Amino acid sequence: MKNLETDRLILRRVRLEDVNDLYEYSSDDRVQIPAGSKKVYNIFEMMKRIEKLIKRDDILVIELKSNRKVIGAIGAYNLTYNDIIERHIGFELNYDYWNNGYITEACNVVIKYLFEELNMDRVAMSHYPFNKTSERVAQKLGFTKEGILRKEDKIATGEIVDRIIYSIIKDEYFERLQGGKSNE
Repeated sequence: MKNLETDRLILRRVRLEDVNDLYEYSSDDRVQIPAGSKKVYNIFEMMKRIEKLIKRDDILVIELKSNRKVIGAIGAYNLTYNDIIERHIGFELNYDYWNNGYITEACNVVIKYLFEELNMDRVAMSHYPFNKTSERVAQKLGFTKEGILRKEDKIATGEIVDRIIYSIIKDEYFERLQGGKSNE
């Protein structure tokens, strides 16, 4: 993905110097368990993860314009089945920045990029039933709940949990634009 911007955020490729900001939330169970990510236990582990992330073009960090702090990450992972071009959005956000609209803002600009520049057929996202914050994000973005994958993931606590799937298709996205509906 290319770098993207909103009024408050810069979405850009990860850099080695992001290590401390990324470690701050990557070592926090309040962020990692609901996101379905593996917790990082030290800076060395975080550096190893960053070295892998730098090589990927489907993940961007979320940086505040106001102070240049990296507060999260967003990815748009490639899923193509039967010639349907799709991306699955996933995100993490430093717990200290929850409930400020940052993820909705970041998702909106990524979704716009996916449909308007990459010509995706559909964009999907998912969350665990206990992750009510991501459920609200999906609703704000205008995604449609498709269903539940039962006992789909084993999370860090060892529990096997369901995954709730949402999507928005190209026609719905452009209908919202035509109708003047904003997802912000």
